[in-house]
Amino acid sequence: MSDHDHGNLTIAALTQGEEAEGGGVRRPWTNAANVAVVGLFVIALAAVLHLGRDVLAPTVAGLLVGLTVAPIVDWMHRRGIPPALSSAMITLAIVATAAGAIVAMAVPIETWSSRIPEISAELESEWQEVRGPLERLKEVEKQVQDATNPGQDGTMQVAVQSPGIITAMVSSAPDISAHVLIFLATLYFFLAGRIEFRRQALASFVRFRRRRAAARMLRDIERSLSHYVLTITAINAGFGVAVGLAMWVLGMPSPHLWGAMAAVLNFALYIGPAAMAVILLGVAAITFDGLSAAIVPPLVFIGLNMMEGQFITPTILGRRFTMTPLIVFLSLVLWLWLWGILGAFLAVPLLIIGRIVLNHLALRAGAH
Repeated sequence: MSDHDHGNLTIAALTQGEEAEGGGVRRPWTNAANVAVVGLFVIALAAVLHLGRDVLAPTVAGLLVGLTVAPIVDWMHRRGIPPALSSAMITLAIVATAAGAIVAMAVPIETWSSRIPEISAELESEWQEVRGPLERLKEVEKQVQDATNPGQDGTMQVAVQSPGIITAMVSSAPDISAHVLIFLATLYFFLAGRIEFRRQALASFVRFRRRRAAARMLRDIERSLSHYVLTITAINAGFGVAVGLAMWVLGMPSPHLWGAMAAVLNFALYIGPAAMAVILLGVAAITFDGLSAAIVPPLVFIGLNMMEGQFITPTILGRRFTMTPLIVFLSLVLWLWLWGILGAFLAVPLLIIGRIVLNHLALRAGAH
């Protein structure tokens, strides 16, 4: 045996000895490298999701809505209706419902959006009364500014009124139209070709066990997401009716508008109800006299929201969809940062899908 071969055997023996002593444990730098690779992948994925939000957000929204209504397409398919026709019917029904809601609420929304400056001024006035002791400090600050800038006393103040919501929507119509078209196209083509796409995706798995596991995971995603979204939609509709009736009893103007807005904003957990409470406070501030009367509508809304969130929704959905509030909040913050307001509405459905995938992966790992 040559010296070179003897050296190779010695190195191999030492390496095997080290692995035996360490129990096959990886080196620290190997783990650090893996963590670094995962970290770079997460950063790159977040950048892609954020930069491509104009396309990805409506696309994912279309896929989620498609998964939600997929059981309806299957039900219609079992009764002889082709997927292409049933998909078109469902898409048109969604368009008609959304268009009807927009037309019905356009006038009151435009009316109240034009009064936003008045609402802001009234809230500012009420806030000044609450601040109390700090008002003197503000007056002193104003006197100091007047003393240091005497030439600005005769300056004319020009107030620019912000455009209404409908006007702003018209000005941004091209972007909204593009998002709507992407959403509707994704929804229709997903529903129309879902069965064939699923068949081809499952056929890519060579082993029967993996194919069966993937089929079960897809089935659980569709059933769970459909059950959750449809149930939450029914709950939010009832919640909107309750809010509308409560606002009508309290003497709030346009109670049907606030009920509809409460139902829609309740899909965005935490952020939606908080925004609705602020809106009701502003409207009540210019409707009633005094802060004590103005805070009643938002307090009633908060009470109804707490009753819905703490008792009604958990009772109807059960423990199956119970999630840690911290995880829900972090998911909401993440998708709100990545995709804006639309991300806030998609946060919980995406979290449900992620949890189902992780549960199936954990079951598969436990089986091995």
